[in-house]
Amino acid sequence: MSALAAILHKQGHTVSGSDQQRSATTDHLKKIGVKIFIGHYAHNIPKQTQYVVHSLAIPKSNPELREARRRKVETYAYPQTVGHLSRFYYTIAICGTHGKTTTTAMVAKILIENGFDPTVIVGSKLDFLDGQNYRVGKSKFLVLEACEYQKAFLNYFPNAIVVLNIEPDHFDAFKNEREYHKVFDDFIARLPDDGILIQPQKPSALPFKLKVPGKHNMANAAAAMKVCETLGVPRTKIKKSLQSFQGSARRFEIKGKIGRTIVIDDFAHHPTEIRATLQAAREKYPKKKICVIFQPH
Repeated sequence: MSALAAILHKQGHTVSGSDQQRSATTDHLKKIGVKIFIGHYAHNIPKQTQYVVHSLAIPKSNPELREARRRKVETYAYPQTVGHLSRFYYTIAICGTHGKTTTTAMVAKILIENGFDPTVIVGSKLDFLDGQNYRVGKSKFLVLEACEYQKAFLNYFPNAIVVLNIEPDHFDAFKNEREYHKVFDDFIARLPDDGILIQPQKPSALPFKLKVPGKHNMANAAAAMKVCETLGVPRTKIKKSLQSFQGSARRFEIKGKIGRTIVIDDFAHHPTEIRATLQAAREKYPKKKICVIFQPH
């Protein structure tokens, strides 16, 4: 939501928004000129409002949504609005059960450093985006992290799709494994006749070393290489961008040290992701004891 709000604001729209509490994200939006309200109240909806955009987590009983309906203001869920935005770009959508954020970040970094000047929407804050999760470019390209949860990405209009992997997940939103797989088929079917579909295979090795550890990041990098090569970026330049890739927030993020103890934060919560994170930790620190504190998602 914050990335979309910032992009629409920077494109010249008048944007306001609300959240339950103040945060670094709300502070950033306020700093760039977005009017921010803390708490959800009917009077937060300005008189001149034409559209209200809400996250999928907001219930219909929310006072701002109720006020919008009372005033007959058009309301859209976040994926619908991103989908509308994607119509105006050559949209490169990165999807899959695992690795979306990192691969989206890699693709964005490669394209930025090679003159493509893309607009970017990604699910984590990145150092090369000035610590933000978005970028407003001036070209036709949109690099978009496309999530399958509640079939969100079926609202998007992709020109190129990267499918990283498909493994059953989100059973609070999908009835069974078959339905979960089908939503990816339905998303791929949204490609135009001249669209690009990339389903990379996991490499056994890369011809260069990454700063981010783990075989899963080798697979992410291979996918990023493939899509950027398809778009015309020379392999030597892709290699240069990937070799300096530092990772993203909450993806094997080293938070600091306490004596000889290294504290790492990672968003992994699916069993496959947890396994990959632990393997990456063992790869990077082969002689250290690993202690895991798991927060159920």
